[in-house]
Order: sequence, then structure tokens, then C-alpha cells
Amino acid sequence: MRYALWLAIVGCAPADTAAPVVIAPTAPTAAPLVVTPAPLAPSTARATIAPVERDPARAEALFREAREAMARGDTVRACRLFAERHALDPADGTLANLAMCEEAIGDLVAARAHWEEVLERSLRAGRQDRAALARQHIDAINQKIPP
Repeated sequence: MRYALWLAIVGCAPADTAAPVVIAPTAPTAAPLVVTPAPLAPSTARATIAPVERDPARAEALFREAREAMARGDTVRACRLFAERHALDPADGTLANLAMCEEAIGDLVAARAHWEEVLERSLRAGRQDRAALARQHIDAINQKIPP
């Protein structure tokens, strides 16, 4: 979530597109948010925040597009698409893909936070395979930055 909010505030998206950034909820019942960067005034920044309705069909299309972006090496775009997809229809697999994506672009703090969430959710769901993957990534990140 920090990464998505940072994108919205810092404005990593091209200024002329003002691409919305979707922030996934941290609680299962919380509504996702879309943050759209507004044009910057000389000393102020504004953002509009609107709730996002769940849309599984659009979420699946975003997931496919994000995977294609990763395959092309467009990792920053893939991260944005995975975050948007997760906000529309939260899924543990999407969260794992987002964490991998963040790792790839060097956003290790966000990646670790997402891998920890994947680990927690995987253990609750009895997904030992995914929990093991999350542990491997958390251990690797912890060797690069302190926990």
C-alpha cells in the first residue's frame, strides 16, 4: 500500500496521463481506493480519492495485462496493474505477484510487507506451497535490508 500511495503522491506516472493508482484494502471488508494525482500547483499537491467497486472481470483482464507487462520487462507498469487488480478483486496470488514485482524494481520495504501478508494469508488458508515461497522471499529481502 505504501508503494501505491507513494506513486500517487510522487507522481511516477507521466504527468500528462495522471494515471489513477488503486490502493488495495488491508482488511477484507474495507473498500479499495483510487488515488488520482491532480495537477501540481507551485507549492501544493492534491489528490482525489474515490471508492472502487469490485469487478472480477476487469480484475482478470488487469491480471493478464500485468503478466504481459512483466514478460515484456515493463515492471513498473506491471506493479501498478497488479495493485489495481488486487483492489478490484483481492486475491493472494495477485498479492504475491505484486510483491515479486516490487522486489524486481527495488522497492524492498513494500515487497517485504506484501510477502508478509501473503505468508499470513497462506498459513490461514493452508497453502504451505505459497507460504514457503513467501518465507523464501522474506528471508532474501531481510538479507538485503534489516527487518
